[in-house]
Amino acid sequence: MDRFGHFRSSLQPISIFSESRANQNGSLYRHGVHVATEMFGKVYNDLYRMEVVSIRVSEVYGPGNKMPQVTRDMVKAVLSGQPFRMTAGGEHRFQLIHIEDVARASILASKAKAVKGSVFNITGGSRVSLREMADIVKRSLPDADIDIGPGFWHLDRQGPWNIEAASRELDYQPSRQIEEGIADYIEWLRKNAY
Repeated sequence: MDRFGHFRSSLQPISIFSESRANQNGSLYRHGVHVATEMFGKVYNDLYRMEVVSIRVSEVYGPGNKMPQVTRDMVKAVLSGQPFRMTAGGEHRFQLIHIEDVARASILASKAKAVKGSVFNITGGSRVSLREMADIVKRSLPDADIDIGPGFWHLDRQGPWNIEAASRELDYQPSRQIEEGIADYIEWLRKNAY
């Protein structure tokens, strides 16, 4: 095996989060395990010359995603003729990434030559609030009955992700814009459960 890929979820603090900084805020369970596995990867890189690349993936949406995901829940409710309601969360922001960009970034990470870093943030580029996400869904489904209350959702609030290292070393840039990605995902969800 030439390179081992370690994927982690989108847990991170509110401030701008770069690849060179370990997230040391938050609980041991929610954040500490992620940081520890990244550090183990660095140890294996340094001591054993094994290439362990950690890929920090932001909020994934798109075909085949079975993880809990508000974009899918919103679209599925609307497609089934049901209203979608949340009492709070309209200002909660996500840095979404389409599943195709996750796959492409994974391939780039597996093939990159002479990777200098071992941790890469992978995102879809833009951040959107739940209210903005609802507006995007409504542009594709004008009859959508969606109402999201003000404030923040129960999840951690996320700041913008810095993808400079992924751009520089993996030649990664997001390819799916949020409007196009959600419109395509809506068409997928018309025929598929996930």
